[in-house]
Amino acid sequence: MKDLKSLSKTEFEGFLNSFDRILSDIDGVLWLSLESIPGTELAIKSLKTKFHKEIIFVSNNCTKSHDCYFKQLRSAGFDIEKDNLVTPALAMISYLTKKNFDKEIYVIGMTCLKQDFENSGLKVAEDAPDRIKETIQDLALHAIVDNEKVGAVIADADINLNYVKLQKAATFLKRPDMIFITGATDTKVPVGLNNVLIGPGYFHKILEDLTGRKPLPMAKPSLHLNEFIIEKFGSKDTSRVLFIGDSVMEDMGFATKCGYKKLLVLSGLTKKEALEEWKYPLEYKPDFYVDSLKSVEVLIERHFDLTQVTKQEQSDFFNSFDHILCDVDGVIWLFHNNIRGSIEAIQALKKLKKKIIFVSNNATKTHDDYFQQLKSAKIASQKSDLVQPTLAIIDYLKKINFSKEIYLIGMTALQRDLEKAGFKISEYAPDQVEENVPKFVHMCVTKSDRIGAVIADLDVNLNFIKLQKAGTYLRDPSVIFLTGGSDKLLHYAPGETIIGPGNFHRILENMTDRKALSMAKPGPYLSDFIKNKYEICDSSRVLFIGDTVMEDMGFGSIFGCKKLLVFSGLTRKEVLIDWPFPEEFKPDYYVTTKISIFFILTLLAFSLTMMRDLTTLSDKELEAFFASFDQVLTDVDGVLWNVLETIPGTDLGIKSLKKIGKKVTAVSNNTTKSLKVFQQQFKSAGIDLGMDEIVTPALVMVSYLKSQNFDKEIFLLGMPCLREIFENAGFKVAKNDESVLPIKTLHEFASATSDDNDNIGAVVTDVDLNLNYPNLQKAATLLKRPQVIFLMGAMDVEVPIGLDRTIIGPGCFHKILEQISGRRGLEMAKPSLCLNDFIVKKCGLTDPRKVLFIGDSYGVRNQM
Repeated sequence: MKDLKSLSKTEFEGFLNSFDRILSDIDGVLWLSLESIPGTELAIKSLKTKFHKEIIFVSNNCTKSHDCYFKQLRSAGFDIEKDNLVTPALAMISYLTKKNFDKEIYVIGMTCLKQDFENSGLKVAEDAPDRIKETIQDLALHAIVDNEKVGAVIADADINLNYVKLQKAATFLKRPDMIFITGATDTKVPVGLNNVLIGPGYFHKILEDLTGRKPLPMAKPSLHLNEFIIEKFGSKDTSRVLFIGDSVMEDMGFATKCGYKKLLVLSGLTKKEALEEWKYPLEYKPDFYVDSLKSVEVLIERHFDLTQVTKQEQSDFFNSFDHILCDVDGVIWLFHNNIRGSIEAIQALKKLKKKIIFVSNNATKTHDDYFQQLKSAKIASQKSDLVQPTLAIIDYLKKINFSKEIYLIGMTALQRDLEKAGFKISEYAPDQVEENVPKFVHMCVTKSDRIGAVIADLDVNLNFIKLQKAGTYLRDPSVIFLTGGSDKLLHYAPGETIIGPGNFHRILENMTDRKALSMAKPGPYLSDFIKNKYEICDSSRVLFIGDTVMEDMGFGSIFGCKKLLVFSGLTRKEVLIDWPFPEEFKPDYYVTTKISIFFILTLLAFSLTMMRDLTTLSDKELEAFFASFDQVLTDVDGVLWNVLETIPGTDLGIKSLKKIGKKVTAVSNNTTKSLKVFQQQFKSAGIDLGMDEIVTPALVMVSYLKSQNFDKEIFLLGMPCLREIFENAGFKVAKNDESVLPIKTLHEFASATSDDNDNIGAVVTDVDLNLNYPNLQKAATLLKRPQVIFLMGAMDVEVPIGLDRTIIGPGCFHKILEQISGRRGLEMAKPSLCLNDFIVKKCGLTDPRKVLFIGDSYGVRNQM
């Protein structure tokens, strides 16, 4: 028996690949009679849609009609077809129908079971009364007298079972020709997490012992039920079928008899203790077990979500590629804002000696302009780091020695790049023409021998005439037809889209019966271009990172490389459940976290670097370590002191560093103290650091606002000392109106949180122990104005206030403001590069390799 949770990624993939069909019990697996088991519907959906498993639900439960059971499953969120639900009732009906049974059935069972029989055309005999007179005559009348019309006794669970009903069944069964069929034989039925009911098995045994008859069982673990399943769904290689159940005797017993793989879930009848003290037949032992079906979904997430895999698997992942092809829009930045952490991740990946190539379908910027944008973001260092469709187009045209004119549907940037490469762009069709049909037709159908290619990309100035003119040229089969990005929908802001160029490409293809040669993702020409340009021989050693399925994952499939899908751009996690795309486009890895992929990659890369304990270094190694830096940047909280207590010896550490000629600067995200208070606290702790050796986000904010010549008011969510710093720097801070509190009506709330002050030009948020709902809403309202500057301090979502205690951090509220306003705040605290730029300028740093950062956090705060 193996615990699914103990399997490695490779072993878990092997498990998933070992079966095609799943037979799953319901009670104890999906729900417990009165209580659903959370997360099981997601596991079923993942197995069905992500891994394309055929799933058949097999239940012994006949206390609900087939219709009712199906509706209950659907309403609980289970993706099931009615035909894929099997109960003993269906097997019983099938058996009797085959025998051309035409007598009455005496049923010990629930009303819904009787209804299923009647709905199938079978007759159900009159039931015994609930109560009789306490005389032998009355008992004989109702329970001992035979009825020749009855030809079968069917026994299942019956919560209204009484002595008379049981005796009447025994009377009928004394006839040897009487058919005797049983449903579920459970002796215990789980109802809820810790409750069980007496099962029908006990009463079946009474009838067997009393009559000497052996029933025909139609429920698990009977092979008669399996015969019905095979007849209904077709035969299958039993080794490729997995049975999931919670009961050893019924479920694991059934799977063993049928030759199926066995997965035991411990969410129903069987508990883990039973595995440790096995009292059942040895052959009933499951192949695998897991605490609940929900854990299967968790394991799928863990093994296929990059953030969930083990450290060894992370190491294997990083060692599996040398080149990274990385999309830009939606991965590095989104809607003109950098995605948090992208720069740090690129640096981390480069430290791991990975060659990074940015591959974008965006031809709305020239290659030079796009490169400068990447360079200014400190992402790319040379032009060859960036590939656009433009480069592939130029490469293609040069290879065929193209010398004619190009008719271009595209933006000015694309035209400039083509002209810079030496190609001539033909005169474009006019923006508007006289509404004269003959003249229009003449213009549209007039050809030109000078035109040798039509290139179509995004063009916001496209009109009917231009499109028609392109179609006319393309009727000449010698005219080359190239396209750039073929997206049908383009996102330009959160929730906002525009018509994509792909729609117009389709029009041209349909009207000319031509198939364009795509020069953008996911086209094979771009794939070959990149392989040749960068001399990539082994595509399996390449990782593609993208945010779209059709373009990015499709391109990765054509390229033959590993695929990593991120959800920081256009694609949402839900597509993994209901996969509407080609199967081969499925990513090898994905990242579901709301934090950017780059932040995750940075942490993973960090976890793979060699870490040494300083105290274990030799004298020579220590000497080399201290010689490797000139400047020390040190965090404060958690390094020099813990909230209220100085960490012993830190004063000597700072003093020693200065003694050997190192410059030391304290870099803290803490704005709950002024610089003066910081310096006094240092002094009282014996730490030799002056006010000019302290940096906080407050200084960075002041510097930034001054660089913007800011002269309006600041709406501040922060501590009084931060307000004081702004006011001492000459800025005016708007007063938060506390006189309106408490607010009693929505009208008062709307009034108190309205944008009623045009003088406010910035919203600054940081730690604020007096933060309230109206002030938070007021900040969100002000941020609706795009010209209002949005600055954020510390991003911590939890703030330690002792060894084992934390409080809610300001990052929680920053996130609320970003979501409500649709704005991305400008971070001024670690790990922001704004803070880094300020430090570089203040300390005159020229070589980051000669700087040592000392911190206590490997998360957000010390990612410098």
